[in-house]
Amino acid sequence: MTRLSFDHQARLAEADRIQQIGELVATAVIRHCRRQRIEQWPGPGKQAASQTEAPQFLLGDETERRIVRFIATAGSAAPLHLCAGLGLPRATVTRKLTRLRTAGVLVVTGRTKGTRYRLRHRFEEN
Repeated sequence: MTRLSFDHQARLAEADRIQQIGELVATAVIRHCRRQRIEQWPGPGKQAASQTEAPQFLLGDETERRIVRFIATAGSAAPLHLCAGLGLPRATVTRKLTRLRTAGVLVVTGRTKGTRYRLRHRFEEN
């Protein structure tokens, strides 16, 4: 959904306004649930509660933790989204994504411009 001027919002039909409000609420709920999952992960040095949780000890530095938090919040993300969202250079993002994928924290889908990264949900496959 794109941001529009207040005048445009005032001219919308009531059904369209309700639909936009519903989309905003749905987005907020999804982000809240993802944020709760991030907060429930064990911190460094703690044992994971189950094999389905991302092991924090695989995250080498703060940049990698920021990338994982971004992907956990956004769902899946392309490298360009990470660069723009985190304000990091493309080379840094590419290097960190490669390391996180090799460590088994991230799963890659698609190719070339359609490449997207998401968190791995089942860690016992490693």
